[in-house]
Amino acid sequence: MARMNISEIIKDARQVIRFSEDSVPREAIVELLNDAVYAAKPNRGLSEPWRFILLDSMEAKSRLVGIMLEVGAELGRYDRNKARIKEQFADMAMSVPSYLIVVMQEHPDQTGWEDDFATTCCMIQNFSLLGWEKGIGMTWLKDDDVCDSPQFREWLDIHSGERAVSILSLGYYEDVPRLKERVPAAEKLTIL
Repeated sequence: MARMNISEIIKDARQVIRFSEDSVPREAIVELLNDAVYAAKPNRGLSEPWRFILLDSMEAKSRLVGIMLEVGAELGRYDRNKARIKEQFADMAMSVPSYLIVVMQEHPDQTGWEDDFATTCCMIQNFSLLGWEKGIGMTWLKDDDVCDSPQFREWLDIHSGERAVSILSLGYYEDVPRLKERVPAAEKLTIL
């Protein structure tokens, strides 16, 4: 693959839901994270409010998918008529090579929380773009019902004062989803 510049990577990167069977080596994930933490949005005191939980074993992925299905069932997402959808979701979710949970320390005041959240989101974007450059695709799953559930928090030892910001599914991509055009920024730009 030819090396792309940052503008090309930003325009080319997509959310990926279908991955190859090849797992991304743990060392490669750590390398990407080591670069991603240089988020462009520094927060007050450079607190680096994140930590990471990597799920790449079948046992861990099975437990995560089980919690997702359990929470979905509690919320009525899977009634009798949706059994096939539930099964398809479980099959697709289990086919993901790895999941990375990004956990953020929750700052006690609103301004600090917003600052830390923005910084964490920038770090996740860095991670995603760095991965794309190396043929690694991701999808940012944000399901507050799952992330805030007692079974998820207890299983992953997410403490009081912490919050799971994202569940990233990641792996090498085979098919790149079609580009969805964006509205030109000039149409949304106000100049005073």
